[in-house]
Amino acid sequence: KDGGIMAVKLIRAKELVKSDLIGKSDPYAVIKHGSQKFTTKVIKNSQDPEWNYEAQVTIPDQGDKAITIELFDSDKIGKDKSLGSISFDASQIVKQKVIEQGWYPLGGVESGQVLMSADFLPVSPSMARDILRPGLPTDGHKNLEVNRPLLEKKSEGIYECTYTKKSWETRHTG
Repeated sequence: KDGGIMAVKLIRAKELVKSDLIGKSDPYAVIKHGSQKFTTKVIKNSQDPEWNYEAQVTIPDQGDKAITIELFDSDKIGKDKSLGSISFDASQIVKQKVIEQGWYPLGGVESGQVLMSADFLPVSPSMARDILRPGLPTDGHKNLEVNRPLLEKKSEGIYECTYTKKSWETRHTG
């Protein structure tokens, strides 16, 4: 499988539909792929919000074939309304390594476009495994964090064995 990191840059949007009856929308965007979800900040009262947001999306994720960017209107009352979305085929991006920066039309709405780009950085399988499963030990890192007992001479005839790991020390000494 081709795996790696997709750096999705969401710069701004324009001509967004007005979902509020009074005034303008408070748009934000959500970038989704598999179980990953990245949310931009909310821009108040704007049909042309500027985010300059970058999401580092790990591909592949749970067999999801697409990377989806959906825009919402942040609403204090009720559910946030969709302002349209756009999806990219993940495998296409992996092949092309890039989504050229440009304006892409949002689907499911009458108007609205997003200015964005993306770059794909292939990652070797072992690195991808570390990224996809953070915190789990992998074979390559066995030697990095080893608990080595340190024998400290406290006074004549008494040696105290403490471990280099802090969590152990606080539980077992003092």
